[in-house]
Amino acid sequence: MLKPRTRLWLRVVAILIVISVTGCERKQTEQTDPSGTTRRLVQGMHVTFYELEQGDERWLEVAISVDGSRSFRMPVFFTENGQLAAVPAATAKQRIDAWLKQRAMTVASLGSIGLQAGQKSPFITISENPGGR
Repeated sequence: MLKPRTRLWLRVVAILIVISVTGCERKQTEQTDPSGTTRRLVQGMHVTFYELEQGDERWLEVAISVDGSRSFRMPVFFTENGQLAAVPAATAKQRIDAWLKQRAMTVASLGSIGLQAGQKSPFITISENPGGR
């Protein structure tokens, strides 16, 4: 049996461990770069691919979410020569990587205005009435 004083220290150590682990899981929402510019997280969009297994079945799923919103999930299928095909895990990973990079470039280019507008680099415009006229 542990002495009461030892039990107290064990509780304190356990609480400190929980606090330190919780602190590690917090997202960093502010960064300052060497030039002194500070960036604060406003909102993010996340695309995450999962591999799911159930018994002998294995499939992939993509989850898309915006901070504070519910994730939208859907299965992922691969095609070869226009037909659905099962691909090895390494091939799936390569295709997912290429797909994500292409979609990121597409999203960035949709609202991008280039050097012709007098800017030194492209920028994004956001309408006050998205999807409207």
